[in-house]
Amino acid sequence: MIAVYILLFLTLLDTDDQGRSLKTSKQSNPVKIGLLVPTGKSVDHFAIHGAEFAVSEANESDNYQDQRFELVVRSCEGPWGMTSKQVVNFVYEDRVSGIISSLDGENAHLAEQVATKTRLPILFSRTTDPTVTQAYVPWFFRVIPDDRILSEALINEIFSVRKLSRVALLVPDTYDARVMAETFLERAGNLGFSPPEHIIYLGKLDSVELKIQDLKDQKIEGLVFCGGIRALSNLVDGFGNPEPAFFGMRYLSNFETDDPNMVVPVPVNWPSKASELFRMEFTKRYGYKPGLGAAYTYDATGLLIHVIGQVGPDPEKIRSALQSVYFEGVTGPVSFDENGNRNLEIRITQPMLKQD
Repeated sequence: MIAVYILLFLTLLDTDDQGRSLKTSKQSNPVKIGLLVPTGKSVDHFAIHGAEFAVSEANESDNYQDQRFELVVRSCEGPWGMTSKQVVNFVYEDRVSGIISSLDGENAHLAEQVATKTRLPILFSRTTDPTVTQAYVPWFFRVIPDDRILSEALINEIFSVRKLSRVALLVPDTYDARVMAETFLERAGNLGFSPPEHIIYLGKLDSVELKIQDLKDQKIEGLVFCGGIRALSNLVDGFGNPEPAFFGMRYLSNFETDDPNMVVPVPVNWPSKASELFRMEFTKRYGYKPGLGAAYTYDATGLLIHVIGQVGPDPEKIRSALQSVYFEGVTGPVSFDENGNRNLEIRITQPMLKQD
């Protein structure tokens, strides 16, 4: 009888005056979500903060009362092949339910090779390489449009809307830049447009001044950048003319500007009320305004959490749910085609924010 009274007393301590439980209903064992990021000079703190923000919101929300989420971040720092090793670690050490990849196209291919064998869903929030999802493996999903969509938006703006003819394509010596250049040229040809007169491979960005002078001499009407905007922004400044500079959308990940001559494709509803609220709350938390890089990783993480909330942490059930999901993200509605590519309408705009 004494034990019964003690149990009743402890129960009353854990309830309010209306008898509702004061204990948290979150599980003691969290559902783990993996985030794979580059390191060194390429460290993607935008992606880390975007994913952290989504996880913290979920854990503070009443929408997932029976679940708690934990973000596990692994980097690809080290020798070639580290990406594959880290995916294996996610599976067998961390036991994550899904992976968010903020890697470039080359490393994304390594990640998908391992994920195929381990049967773990992976969402790409950075790479625009079209070939990542051309393997038709039902475990891969891309929340960012690929270079085919981005190129077609730029091609229409350059050749149809602005009717430019003397355009230079600038290609740094990186995997993603080469893929974007190849895709741009292929799509331009398929749409009946002549390729740019000047295709300049920049190597390690040496002799930049000579290349700028050459472009000036050729009276170029527009510059198409197939590389990271940080590395190439000095070319824009050095060019010194009001000709427009066109960038793929991925490059808003690290740099944004209010220069009216810098043009990028963005989601058709960016900005929106949802994205503005996200940017405001993100800035309060991290001290800088996020661009699309943080927003895409935030949406990828939020989407994965949303699906786990519906079907639980089993990877197979998550994969199946992702194939037919509809999710309202800050970058717009998220759904996928049969190959895991996002269904997303794109428009052309100038960036709105400055680099922090």
